[in-house]
Amino acid sequence: MKQDQESTRILVLTVGAGNAGDMERSFIQPMIKSIGKNEWKRIILLPSRITEELALRLKNFIANNAVEILPLLEEGQENDADACFGYFDAVLANLLVGGTRPDQIVADFTRGMKAMSAALVLAAVHRDLSNLRYVYSNRRDTRSTVVAGTDRAALAALDDSGASRKALPFGFRSAKGLRYSLRTLSKELKRSNMAAYAIWLRELACDLLVNAERRINDRYFEDALLRAYRILELVSQFRLFDGGYDSSCISPNDPNVKEFRKHLEKTRSRGFGLNNQTKTLHASRQTGVRFLKFLGGPFAKRLLKFDTRHGAVKTGNRNHSVLVHGFTAQAPSENQLRTVLEDLEQLLIDDNPTATDRLAHARRPFPLKEVAA
Repeated sequence: MKQDQESTRILVLTVGAGNAGDMERSFIQPMIKSIGKNEWKRIILLPSRITEELALRLKNFIANNAVEILPLLEEGQENDADACFGYFDAVLANLLVGGTRPDQIVADFTRGMKAMSAALVLAAVHRDLSNLRYVYSNRRDTRSTVVAGTDRAALAALDDSGASRKALPFGFRSAKGLRYSLRTLSKELKRSNMAAYAIWLRELACDLLVNAERRINDRYFEDALLRAYRILELVSQFRLFDGGYDSSCISPNDPNVKEFRKHLEKTRSRGFGLNNQTKTLHASRQTGVRFLKFLGGPFAKRLLKFDTRHGAVKTGNRNHSVLVHGFTAQAPSENQLRTVLEDLEQLLIDDNPTATDRLAHARRPFPLKEVAA
């Protein structure tokens, strides 16, 4: 990377502790290696409260006015990935608000506690940073300390540009998939854009299904059942969005709605709810599915049969609510739950084949996988 390009960039890096018996080789030299010889516009050190003094010592040693020290807010947060993520994410957000582009920030996650490194990677992914950097070595001494002079810095590009960059010895394809999922699911769209909202709900349904699988693995069967219940509700909701109906805001003056309400009156069936503020109607899962059937939706029959086949997610069995009414959980056995999720997965794929890719993104782990050099 050319020096004039580097000088427009900002380096953000976590700060570790080093070995008290040899601070020169275990802290100063490795940190200088992380910073490199290039002229950065700004160098932001992210130490813990414990390593804040070391960060100041480093700043004085290299005598670079571009160095800033932004320590974690409280002692002990270096072992709290949640706290680290919140703080690092805020640091990156402030840089972006100040006019820095995501591709002008390089996040070096080499040093510091594991929770700090993991948090900086996730914050970088969350803020769409293009570059992650890691200083590594394949040579360690008997104490598992990196042999001085054998470490080298490498850059990983998270974007899709064709720029020539030296790749990390790890694959970050998982990070790209995670970034895609985070961006898609964290930004709820305007409900008035029904076509786009239907797509967003399909993303959400896939994410919930994988989340339910994790709940089963953790033995939280009732939690998994609640997610299964919600997925079925989402299917009827995004199918209604496809037809131009928002199940939470349905006009009572719509011709199809008027005819359907007459049909419900004849059969004395449960109907729409009324929003007193907006004077619009809202449909429960059961009413939504029946309305889909009335409109001729091909998926309505499948949704009704799903309730018949899997009584655990039948609305009537839960008093038409996702809440437990009683004193015992309603979840079936693990095998029955996995069968429910398998059938839900097939339902999502039959609705739209792109669900296969969505589920793959949601299931993708986020490890650092070694690849051939």
